[in-house]
Amino acid sequence: MDNTRFAGPESTDRTRERFRRTRRAHCARARRHAGRGVTLLTVLAVLLTACGGAAETAAADGTSPSAHAAAEEASPSASPDPADTLFAYDADAPVELTDVGTVEELGREVRDVTYASPMGGDVPAYIAEPTEDPTDVGILMLHGIPEKRHAYLDPIARFACAGATAMVIDAPMNRDPDRPPYDPITFTEVDRDEHIQLIVDLRRAVDVLTQAGVERIGYDAISYGAAIGAQLAGVEHRIDAFALLSGDAGLADHFTNGDATLFPLSARPQAEQQAWLEAMEPLSATHFVGDATAPLLFVSGRKDEVIPTAKAEALHAAAGENAEVRWYDTGHDLNPAAFIEHLAWLADQVGLDQQRVDECFADAF
Repeated sequence: MDNTRFAGPESTDRTRERFRRTRRAHCARARRHAGRGVTLLTVLAVLLTACGGAAETAAADGTSPSAHAAAEEASPSASPDPADTLFAYDADAPVELTDVGTVEELGREVRDVTYASPMGGDVPAYIAEPTEDPTDVGILMLHGIPEKRHAYLDPIARFACAGATAMVIDAPMNRDPDRPPYDPITFTEVDRDEHIQLIVDLRRAVDVLTQAGVERIGYDAISYGAAIGAQLAGVEHRIDAFALLSGDAGLADHFTNGDATLFPLSARPQAEQQAWLEAMEPLSATHFVGDATAPLLFVSGRKDEVIPTAKAEALHAAAGENAEVRWYDTGHDLNPAAFIEHLAWLADQVGLDQQRVDECFADAF
């Protein structure tokens, strides 16, 4: 790929400072909740704001005409890159799971670990293990943008309470110490490389769970995590159920929704917009989700201020008959009913005891 096509000026100082002020506020709130029994709904609200919630209002059609044109040109009916080539890895290589320490959440000890990424470096993760009546169920989760894995300490601790081994990883965008804070999307070829690595690292997380004795696995994520999950569903067939909340087809899809105020693609020169979209669009979940073999649950808000209804419906349609779709009269951050009911669906799919799930999540909403 020609790197010169991605070279260009940085975002304006005004835009960058607005973004950093917003992120500082969200992260300060997350730190205030650390170590306390913060409800899952609060955690998810922080996460969702970070990955495009109320702080990121999509205009009816804010994307530049050039971005729309590039998206149309870069939208083949199927990804030109087959999944078995893009996301292949050596499954026989050592996982190299290493304990770094522990953190406490909801009175439960959570393991702070790393494992080897097949594409280089270590993958930071948290693993919450059941201490009472463990089951053979695992739950895999992924954070939003630009938050990190700590945003899911509360829900993985609650899943462990319910008898599951629950795991959340940090995406590659969070691992580079030299990257400026809160700049998760570079609008360069780095984004494509990190996206591919994330899918591979999630597949490797399945290996970690399997080696821990897990036999049934559920994937549970929101917004960006849901978009990644929709793609993962068509690639990784060892996961038994996917609960995907407030998701679209991924980054290329998101940045043709309208001008995303925190990461304005349309502020870039036309050539850079087109080059980035051409690199990222083949990774959109719509090209992969139709190959899913596990049941999928899509949960969407009719008043979603980030993801237009047509975008959500396009992803749902690409999944075909394998998917169940539930709409709620709410925005991007959904409502308690959506969370409670999706947990019931996931518990049923992977075999967690419903009463136990209800008890462990009783004060989460």
